[in-house]
Amino acid sequence: MDGTVSKRAVFPLGIPASEVPVNMIALSPAQLLFWMPDGRLVDYHIKKNRLLRTWYLHTYNPPINSELVGRNMYLDPYNNLWLSIPGLGLRYANLNRNQFEYLPLTVSPTGQVKSKITTIGKLSTGRIVFTDIRQGLVVYDPVNGLSKPNHSALLKGIEVYSSMLDKQDNVYLFTATNMYTYNGNTNDLIDRGKNTNQIVFTSTLRNQQTLAGSFKMARLVDLSSSVQKPKAIKGLDHLFPFFNSMYLDQKGTYFLPFNDEYILACRMVEDSFIIKKKIEIRGAINGYVEDLNKNIIWVASSYGLYVINTANLTWEAVYANDQSTQQSIQSILEDQFGRLWLGTNNGLVRYDPKTKKSRIFGVVDGLPDVAFTQKACMATNDGKMLFATSNGLVSFDPLHESLIKDAPKIVLLEFNAIKQHKDSLQKAIIKRKIYLPFRSNTISFRFQGIEYADPEHVELYYRLEPAEKGWIKIDNAQGKVRYPNLPAGHYTLKLHAKSAVGIWAKEPLVYRIYIAPPFQQTIFFWVLMTAIVVWGGLQAFKYYSNFRIKAQMAKQELIEAERNRMMEDLHDGLGSDLTAIKAISEKSMLTAQDQPLQEQFRKILTRSQDAIRTMSEITRATEEQYLALSAFLDWVREKVEAFIQDVGMEIVVELPTFGTDLGIGAEARQNVWLVIKETLNNMAKHSKADRAALRVSLKPNFVVFEIQDNGIGLNIETLRKGRGLRNMPKRMKNIKGTFQLLPQASGTLVQLSVPTILILPPKINWQTRINNIILSIKKRQP
Repeated sequence: MDGTVSKRAVFPLGIPASEVPVNMIALSPAQLLFWMPDGRLVDYHIKKNRLLRTWYLHTYNPPINSELVGRNMYLDPYNNLWLSIPGLGLRYANLNRNQFEYLPLTVSPTGQVKSKITTIGKLSTGRIVFTDIRQGLVVYDPVNGLSKPNHSALLKGIEVYSSMLDKQDNVYLFTATNMYTYNGNTNDLIDRGKNTNQIVFTSTLRNQQTLAGSFKMARLVDLSSSVQKPKAIKGLDHLFPFFNSMYLDQKGTYFLPFNDEYILACRMVEDSFIIKKKIEIRGAINGYVEDLNKNIIWVASSYGLYVINTANLTWEAVYANDQSTQQSIQSILEDQFGRLWLGTNNGLVRYDPKTKKSRIFGVVDGLPDVAFTQKACMATNDGKMLFATSNGLVSFDPLHESLIKDAPKIVLLEFNAIKQHKDSLQKAIIKRKIYLPFRSNTISFRFQGIEYADPEHVELYYRLEPAEKGWIKIDNAQGKVRYPNLPAGHYTLKLHAKSAVGIWAKEPLVYRIYIAPPFQQTIFFWVLMTAIVVWGGLQAFKYYSNFRIKAQMAKQELIEAERNRMMEDLHDGLGSDLTAIKAISEKSMLTAQDQPLQEQFRKILTRSQDAIRTMSEITRATEEQYLALSAFLDWVREKVEAFIQDVGMEIVVELPTFGTDLGIGAEARQNVWLVIKETLNNMAKHSKADRAALRVSLKPNFVVFEIQDNGIGLNIETLRKGRGLRNMPKRMKNIKGTFQLLPQASGTLVQLSVPTILILPPKINWQTRINNIILSIKKRQP
């Protein structure tokens, strides 16, 4: 604190001075975490100068040279320690896991903790006695920790095959050559001499006799006597068994495993065993747990976990939700909740018979190793459990779980749609709005819930709204889901996750998905189809209209042809007769001496001239050259102006400009002209007008003629007596037109309406078009 720096050597207990950590990180002001050259992680308390905890994350991997061990360490905000190890990849351990207490037994010259615990037992005082091939005999006191009894080195380097504890806290230990005794009261280990009977297993019977056996036979022995005199067992004398583990239930039934092939259920009468049933449970039997309330015995076998019904001696294999109970089980204990704790070669398994669910603990949970020792487990008087591993002892309280309640983070790992490139979906996935054409309506995705405390037991859920209302739990470890042939529409994909301790993610991961409908279901398609139908209808109507027009024109052409023929016949026949009458009248008028006779011939001449002129006009009006309305009106103008000049009146003609596609039929032209001529003739005779006007206008499907003068008007009653006024409405009616005589304040107005026809332009073939283009080019050339 005063700013000075002190230098002193620190030698942590349990770490040889020759070993230098390759890396370290501060966990707190009083704690350091060392990364040792052999890959160990050592939690060191500075003030206490002792090791609190040790991890060895690759005990089941090949040894690692110190120069290959990675030097990268990182402690994240969740207290996860991340390590980069060459050859092994990325490893991590959660430092919040304080459920397991590690009890190191020895330190090898290389610093790698290794042990081989062979037997274990509990004294009446609560102390645990076990043998370690490197340490010899070791005693564990839950209060004072580890200690070595007197002469414990007698068993150092020697494998103990079997042990037995009597009521006086004497522990009998058997090796391949000798028998040893440990007295728990004096804390002494004594060598009892040769193992003359080659005892490799022992079990205490109900009558306090000891069942001892070798690889070839089983005998009853008295271990308290200095001289062992084994007695033969009736019922087993014809067998050559190797009973590696025997169990006596509360009903007095003995279960004797026979050569890892089956279990013999027997009852004992005096010195005889009576076999009740052969139970087909194979494998090395490494422990029993009896449930008195349910009359069952749980059996730990190297082939898995089994259960025996003690009432009828039936049995069955036990299957957990993750199949963790169907592996080699090395040791077994039961806690106060009825849960089974199984030591295996792949970690510590906690199995709940009520729910049939299991949980696997490994090195990431704080275990020193995942490989457990056969039959080496014991429960202490205070409720703790002690299990032996290949890396020392581990002690824990099964009623206390150090749970990490971190919410998992949901990550979408992959999203695919058929006929869609992954790169094209990346931007949409980032925006969480995915648009897919209908051809890509089969989707698949893969997601995970990231949680470091127990990542293997994170539960994944999903749902695709509106197709699914509730959450669906995923049933594969890859987190992969596939939806084939989705209908078009809007969807909401929701992804959720729950940790092993029931903590849900803060909020689900949501993606909006829109699958476009097929082209035949789009609005554009229906608009297009409507347009096509309307266009087709219009074309059909146009075709029908053109057909009718063509039919009418064809009919009109026939009528016109017939009319023209009649006119030509009338012109040639009647015209020549009238011309002859005109010539005779002129000659007779010149030769006649009588004045009245000359006057008659003059009238005949005038009438014949008028008849010839009228016939000429009628014939001209029906000619095909006046089919177009514009041509007909020009002809009408010419005739009207000529007529007005003859009668000495003024006239104003107003004609609009018409296209060449409108016309009037021959019959209509003939009748219109006769009506116009008759109207002008009446005006000249009866109206006393000096001015007249002819106005032509166009209305839908009709052309309107208006003839007006400034005279005194026409006397309708007088005109009705004449034939002309009666004929004019008839003529207009015959051509489906109208005739109106409208008296005015000054003069008279006659209004005619005549239906028009559509004139189709002549078709021009490609040859004609090409010839026209060539002619136009030639005209442009100088």
